[in-house]
Amino acid sequence: MRKLSLLALVLLLAPIAAFAQAQCTNNVLNPTFNASLLGNNVVGSSGLNNGFANATIVFNNNGQATITSNTMGLSNITGITLYQGAPGTNGTPVQTFTTSTSNFTGGQLSRTLTIDPSLLTAIEANPQNYYFVITTTDFPNGAVRGPLVSANTQQFGGTLSGGANGAPGGSGVFSFSLSPNPGGQTYTLTYDISTNGIGNTATGFTLTPLGGNPVTFAHGDTEVNGRFTGTTTIDVVTAQQLLCNPSSYSLGVATQAFANGAVAGNVGTNNELFVPVVGSVPGLNNTMWRTDLNLYNNNQGTPATVYLQYFPEGPSSSTALLAASSSINAGAAQANTDIAAALFNNALNGIGALRILTSGSVFANARIYNDQSANGKGTFGQNVPGLTRAQAVSQGIIVGTVNAVSGNVTGSMNARTNVGLFNPSDSPTSVALQLRTNSGATLATNIINLAPWQHMQMPLSGTAGAAFPFVAGDVGASAVSFLAGSPIYAYASVVDNVSGDGSFILPSVNQTNSTPTQ
Repeated sequence: MRKLSLLALVLLLAPIAAFAQAQCTNNVLNPTFNASLLGNNVVGSSGLNNGFANATIVFNNNGQATITSNTMGLSNITGITLYQGAPGTNGTPVQTFTTSTSNFTGGQLSRTLTIDPSLLTAIEANPQNYYFVITTTDFPNGAVRGPLVSANTQQFGGTLSGGANGAPGGSGVFSFSLSPNPGGQTYTLTYDISTNGIGNTATGFTLTPLGGNPVTFAHGDTEVNGRFTGTTTIDVVTAQQLLCNPSSYSLGVATQAFANGAVAGNVGTNNELFVPVVGSVPGLNNTMWRTDLNLYNNNQGTPATVYLQYFPEGPSSSTALLAASSSINAGAAQANTDIAAALFNNALNGIGALRILTSGSVFANARIYNDQSANGKGTFGQNVPGLTRAQAVSQGIIVGTVNAVSGNVTGSMNARTNVGLFNPSDSPTSVALQLRTNSGATLATNIINLAPWQHMQMPLSGTAGAAFPFVAGDVGASAVSFLAGSPIYAYASVVDNVSGDGSFILPSVNQTNSTPTQ
């Protein structure tokens, strides 16, 4: 791991005030909950196994709730209803969001209703005990069903330094997320802390508010690969104060030698960028894929420093590798050639997603290329943009996929496609995929479950673990549409089978939104 200078660390993630106390009267502003609705979740009767829907419910300060829902594979929809009941049981309906005159149109619904305030209180206290059911004429007891999942996680971060009374030369960076627990009386704080110059054991981490009671957790943590990671539970009062005014808190790391704090720093909110795929890995047909990361500090007056989390591909990607970059001068660009060596000390071996955290305005993109320079053929590849969290989407269509497995295809159709998904969330979600032919027909459907922070990249078709494993033979010009229970990053990479040249495709998203009805 690259070590940072103390100056760079001091500049990293300077605190940014997030919410004023006057604004933060509830646990979060505009509480939001998502749901992935699946046919195999229906209790007491059979659901539609290849049907899928998402649903999002947002509460505002005027006693109203707006629900949006999109479906895939469902027809003749008769309604969507919110139920109260423990997971795996049949509960009691508490709110129906459709009427005979306000229903799904083209498989989509957006509607705003006035809601009893006690319903929001009850959902915030125990969201897992509420679920949506969509009914159809063929499945009057439920075609698909899915529980509510809180979308109210908040992200924070900052820098650590030894200061006057701490470890001389001690430094570090940290990030953590805060999300409500069922019951409403506690929150889970997930922490990721990287330190230099304080040893490999911490006797405790302390969150200290201005004029308040400190909260100490994780006694006796031992760092792994330069990092302390884990979770702790904090009470709702502390959580609300942290959500309302994070800059009033500081984080301290104590050791045996420095019981009052080896390093400490103020808490602030993070700016985030995501590169949905990076990697360093050999591929088919003697390709060798590497990644360069380009960064630009858009602040013309202040240096910026970023730190990066790499989430490797696999069934459980929630544990990230962490690397910190050096400071970027004001208005300057920084090129990191082959990030496996430049940023991750050659510990990055494979593919995954990259999360970039910074205090300032930083732009980023990556170049993923087939490196054939050892064979005298140079490099050729694809550009992958850095995306904001707001650019994650719950639905879209990836146009231009193709998968040639026979030896008879020539020209631009002699290519293979990988489809990638990344869930940038502390909560699991599900994604429905449809493979559409150039005639508009649905060739195949698949539903995939994504764990928190999981990155997954799959061949388009034809093999176990593919996006569409039961589609055999060549797949000509086609498109992949998707619908997710919560916002994700989706992409495709189309690679020429002969030259090894790659093209990167982000999904197209329908920007036309229906107007909520009362």
